[in-house]
Amino acid sequence: MAAVLYQWSEEVQETEDLGGAEEDDSPKTTSVEEFVREADIDVVRSYMVSLLKEDEKLLLRFQGMVKKGTTKEDIKRYIRQIDRITDRYLGRDGFIKLVTGSPGLNMLQQYEDVLKKDYPGELLQKYKEEVDKMAMRTGDRSKYRQLVALLCRMKKITGGSEVAEEIAAEWRGK
Repeated sequence: MAAVLYQWSEEVQETEDLGGAEEDDSPKTTSVEEFVREADIDVVRSYMVSLLKEDEKLLLRFQGMVKKGTTKEDIKRYIRQIDRITDRYLGRDGFIKLVTGSPGLNMLQQYEDVLKKDYPGELLQKYKEEVDKMAMRTGDRSKYRQLVALLCRMKKITGGSEVAEEIAAEWRGK
């Protein structure tokens, strides 16, 4: 409500500054609070929505005023929304394609715990591709330690021990 009042008072001031408001000699008997209180709630809500869509700073301030914390129900609703978006735009297996198609290992490592149960082969293939790329441009011990850490991480995925051993054997053979 405060956001509406704030924006409304600014618009009134701008109109008066531009000379658009007609001077009225009648006494002002209605305060802003009374005016808003008397307004139709649907009109006020519609106006607030349009204001908040236009002004991101105002939206953030309003969210801070009304946000009381995130509940478990909020999180469940958020997850359902993400699932619907993922299904709609990427299909059932679309998310794994998005993750394995992203450059580097950041996204893969971010979602590894969620995906490793259902998509171990795809994760291991992506790891293998990225580890091979990294091994080609590695020259110092710290980079080799990083590669070994990735191999250890791969071993925690179903079938990962075999893939990690194959990669290590390739390195030994070079």
